[in-house]
Amino acid sequence: MSNVTLTPDQEVERDWPEWAAELRPRVYRARIELFAEFVAWMRTNAAPVWNGQSGYAISNEEHHAQRESLAKALARDARDEGCCADWWDRLISIGNSLQRWVIPYLPPVVRIPPRHNRCRLLRS
Repeated sequence: MSNVTLTPDQEVERDWPEWAAELRPRVYRARIELFAEFVAWMRTNAAPVWNGQSGYAISNEEHHAQRESLAKALARDARDEGCCADWWDRLISIGNSLQRWVIPYLPPVVRIPPRHNRCRLLRS
């Protein structure tokens, strides 16, 4: 076994499903560990999506619950959550485009930052 270190692009190319290569994401070095966790989670918890199972059906409620479960399992902050949602949505999108399934799209994940105390200062 050689000690060759892969670049983030090479790791993504190696791990992203071949059937979905058209929407392979670019992953920053800081998120490559999260991507590896995403791959492992998908293989275990969402194998039909990860494998591009033809004819896979899922209700809107189940779809939302599965994407939420993914975020809860892996996301440490809003950026992680956004990355996981993007990768998930890419798989759903390409599966729909290739007519492997018809899974309804979910709205994008948006997190509004908490209010700052600055608003109080402006009113004083």
